[in-house]
Amino acid sequence: MPMMRRARVSDHRALVECAHRWAGRSPGPAGSRGPSLVLPRLFLQFFAGTSLVAEDSTGVKAFLIGLHSADSEEVAYIHFVGVDPGLRGRGLARGLYTAFFERAAEAGRREVRA
Repeated sequence: MPMMRRARVSDHRALVECAHRWAGRSPGPAGSRGPSLVLPRLFLQFFAGTSLVAEDSTGVKAFLIGLHSADSEEVAYIHFVGVDPGLRGRGLARGLYTAFFERAAEAGRREVRA
């Protein structure tokens, strides 16, 4: 089972590549960028500490991009979740969501939105 860790800014390229591959797309011309548009680097520059990556020795297997609201001290937000299609149904997303919920609760967040 992949190990879970906090995301890092340096994960950005790998996460975008995974999202494209898992969606069956290649990061091509601007009109076909798909996941690149919803996964800008700034999410990891400012919210790596609240985002999670599950990986094994072969690379990223799943990830969750989430943040704590700056405007509402009780709200956390999940922006994007990706799971390798070959590993779906094995609890990876559940583990990411659970860890995010637990960490949000520890930070005083009482509501999670997506």
